[in-house]
Amino acid sequence: FVFSLGDYATSGSTSSIDKNPGGVSKVDMGLGSTEYDMIGNFNSGTDKIKIFDTTGNPITSFAASNLSVDNMGFGNYLVFTATDDIVFGIDAAITDSDLTTV
Repeated sequence: FVFSLGDYATSGSTSSIDKNPGGVSKVDMGLGSTEYDMIGNFNSGTDKIKIFDTTGNPITSFAASNLSVDNMGFGNYLVFTATDDIVFGIDAAITDSDLTTV
């Protein structure tokens, strides 16, 4: 199963991003927001995630795309941009091997 997420640099119907208004910590963004997509029951090794970059192409690396996967505790992870915007949340630790371009 592949989860496809929209362009993380824009807003609107094709975006899955929750913009940080400025200066809000990652923890506070995670606790205080409900504006981001959340993937549940993700099975690493079986399921894949397709995330489109700022030009509409699927990414192949979190780091190369200036994204980080942060453990927020209690089995929850958030994917952040370099400016602490939330791209999406997930219930599993994910790595580049969980990404797909298909």
